[in-house]
Amino acid sequence: MKKFDDAVEQNLPVENIPAGTFVKRNENAKRVFTRGEYCRASKRYSLEAWDDISAVVYVPRGTVLVTGFEF
Repeated sequence: MKKFDDAVEQNLPVENIPAGTFVKRNENAKRVFTRGEYCRASKRYSLEAWDDISAVVYVPRGTVLVTGFEF
């Protein structure tokens, strides 16, 4: 398990990223999300779009996301 470091670009599973951290779904993605909370009903983590408060994506545990980038 990699340790979280917000200053270095990393690919980490969603469960190892603290809530509120900026993430992208892949390295070339244009849209930036903030990692939200875990939804027990759907058993998925929420990713809330940074630029659109009504856009939410739910990803399962183990989904690898990109952190530590500049935008």
